[in-house]
Amino acid sequence: MLTSIVYFLIIFALANFFYFVYPESSKIGKRFLVSLGIVITISVIISLFEGKSFIIEGIVTITGYYSSLFLVHRIIIKILRKNNYWIYHLLFLPMATFVTIFFTALMQDIFRYS
Repeated sequence: MLTSIVYFLIIFALANFFYFVYPESSKIGKRFLVSLGIVITISVIISLFEGKSFIIEGIVTITGYYSSLFLVHRIIIKILRKNNYWIYHLLFLPMATFVTIFFTALMQDIFRYS
């Protein structure tokens, strides 16, 4: 129960981040690359605490998930053309949940978790 609440809060926070940081198409590539660099730096720091053997795994997992959720944001904004705050969040939550399930299964297959 607590895990579900934390998950929904994190997805809501990420939806707010994407909604407010990437609202328009001007310089969106530059903003994405800067934030991706920050995410890579954070993933390297987290991976160093886990052990040096987890650096590649941490970078691929964290940046891949961030990029996947950015793709969900772009689908909602560009393809579905939903810019209303509440509609955006109502669409982002189920799409992010499906991406989370898919991405977790993909990473488990790639890195062979048990």
